[in-house]
Amino acid sequence: MTRGNRRKAPLLLPSATIRDPLAKRKQRTTNEKKVENLMPTNKSSRIQSTQEHQPLLPSTRHILYEKQKQLHDYFRDVAIREAINRVPQFECFGVEFLALGEIEVIENSLKAISVILSMNYDLEKYPIDFVHAFIRLKALNTFLRLCDNFYMLENDRCSTLIQLIAKAWFNCLYYMLPTCLFPMKYGDPILGLTQNKLKQSDIEKLEYIDENIPDFVQTLQFAVDYDDKLTSECRRFSHYSVLLRYVIMIWKALKDGNIIDGQTPLSSLTSDQSQPSSISDGVPVSETIKLLAISISTFFSSSLIRVEQNICLNIREHFDFIYACRLYEEKYGWFGGISYDLTKMSEYKREQLYCEYRTKCFCSLLRKCSKSVKDFVTEYLI
Repeated sequence: MTRGNRRKAPLLLPSATIRDPLAKRKQRTTNEKKVENLMPTNKSSRIQSTQEHQPLLPSTRHILYEKQKQLHDYFRDVAIREAINRVPQFECFGVEFLALGEIEVIENSLKAISVILSMNYDLEKYPIDFVHAFIRLKALNTFLRLCDNFYMLENDRCSTLIQLIAKAWFNCLYYMLPTCLFPMKYGDPILGLTQNKLKQSDIEKLEYIDENIPDFVQTLQFAVDYDDKLTSECRRFSHYSVLLRYVIMIWKALKDGNIIDGQTPLSSLTSDQSQPSSISDGVPVSETIKLLAISISTFFSSSLIRVEQNICLNIREHFDFIYACRLYEEKYGWFGGISYDLTKMSEYKREQLYCEYRTKCFCSLLRKCSKSVKDFVTEYLI
């Protein structure tokens, strides 16, 4: 046979394939068993090994914190921009002008908070968002740390403004916390006096705060630290840091007692944590929490009475924030606005302010007589 007429030898398949058409399936089954022998025999460990390679998803609490942080940063930046608009770009108008500009920005923030806490609307149709007001207060407290002039004024406007900030905190906490833990008004139930246990509605309020404000204690501590700065420098006296400290101590005691941990269901809370039972009868708390609640009630009740000409006058609306804003505006003639905003001022008005405040500048060639919000922001960016 010639080379061109040769036939190629047929491709010989394995005999097993020819004899058994199901050999491929058997071989695949055998290989799968070999692979399974190499995997962990424990089912839970097998699941754990697969989960280790999956990317970690952010928790709901972390996502909520990031959203609230963005909202806080927005409110803070708005206040900073307003304050910078009240800082002269080339000249110095002195400490008093910067202080009045800072007060105007603070009043604008308090005016916005008063709109949130106002109860003139239909509360069933438009409920008050106290979490939103809390974030507003947090942003205001952050902005206050950049203000170094408003508490230098030698008049009662600064002290009245600080008391107004305190009342904003009091009203926000009063409606967020259980009334028995923060008895601000006359006739409120007091934990340790009129009741000895937390009711189910009280526990639900506490858990709502724990779920919706992840940095509740940190924010209050931040406000306390700023108030300590005012009192340590002996420029003004404020009292709201004392109440905020009490709230922080109550919250930590509730956490230590596992009353609010974000994991224990309401139906399993008991006094000894040994047997599950219903909380319809209430949840017992420690004596420390009761003493703190009584201390808060004592503070408010003693502050509600003042003596004028040997006559005790009851001023229960003294701590109402909306009423205090109205009194503040009546006393000083204006509450917030754009009176010191240089970017929205005519050249005629600006020159009037320059003639009025230029003599109050004590800057030297090497040192400024005052430090504005713009200076603090510039130092932070650098």
